[in-house]
Amino acid sequence: MVEEDFKYSGGTVSAPGMFGTPSEDCNCRCALLTRARWALDEDELNTLKERAEFFGLDKTEDFEDYTNNYLESVGADKVNYAKASDILLYRGYPVNTIITPEAIVEHLETSEIGKRVIEYIGKSGVKPQLVYEKQWHNNRGEQQRNTKKIYVNNIANNKIAAQTVIHEITHHMYNIGGCQWAEAVCMANEKMHIERRSYLTSEEKRYIVKLVRRHTLN
Repeated sequence: MVEEDFKYSGGTVSAPGMFGTPSEDCNCRCALLTRARWALDEDELNTLKERAEFFGLDKTEDFEDYTNNYLESVGADKVNYAKASDILLYRGYPVNTIITPEAIVEHLETSEIGKRVIEYIGKSGVKPQLVYEKQWHNNRGEQQRNTKKIYVNNIANNKIAAQTVIHEITHHMYNIGGCQWAEAVCMANEKMHIERRSYLTSEEKRYIVKLVRRHTLN
């Protein structure tokens, strides 16, 4: 964002290549780059501000004006992607695995339910732990008070891993567990995440109830 004229040894012009002198225009290696202000995100803005301060260019008023007029107006459309390490606990993972922390978080961010779970994890500090070691059971996940474990080797893909995170965190979010109703609520959140909506149809509700009863009987 350059507001001033371009300066050179012979004076000032509006931009490089506009000197009007062949020797200057032909030999000039400077370039003028433009970038739409709305295309800048907050991190890029801070970088520009730091550079301006470093080179002694006081652009404070310009940056504040940009922040008020542009960042706030497009804030509703901006997606703040979460870092996997802020959401999940893990100590590395096998190089040949198809289920990764980054991919799980990416799936969570595809629905409002998933985003709500990410936000809850950030506020509560209760991070699900990804367990890559083989297990003797077939459980996708389990909770032990504030410890949530996701058993990766019992899960087929990243989509189901994200559903499992939603399931286990729902237990903690509503402080529920140990009954059919609790499992139904967790499964309902899984289904709403899959369908990318905030409600269930009557048929979906009946199916979840049937599924939970079958699971508890077995």
